Amino acid sequence: MELAFEKWSDLMSNIELFAKQEGLDIRGVKLWINVFFNKNGKIDYIFYHPKPISLNMDYSKLTKILEKFASSNKIDIQYTASFSHYGSAHFPVLYQLYNQNEK
Repeated sequence: MELAFEKWSDLMSNIELFAKQEGLDIRGVKLWINVFFNKNGKIDYIFYHPKPISLNMDYSKLTKILEKFASSNKIDIQYTASFSHYGSAHFPVLYQLYNQNEK
């Protein structure tokens, strides 16, 4: 469970960093998010839906960022079949901030 949570948090942190590098500030964004991976850990699709309490923004920009992120990223997990994760995302990713303070 800890490893899965760490990998999910790392993925969300990488999305946040990627968005920032692409010029989009997603702090305050809250999403329900589904990420579909192939068996090599490459992202096939990312689907999301903003939560009602999320930052009000132009989500078409976020969609473009996530499409670009998905095409250029992969996680360091391999499995015998495709897999997916459904979860919740809040930016900034507080787990990473906590981890940085603990080290």
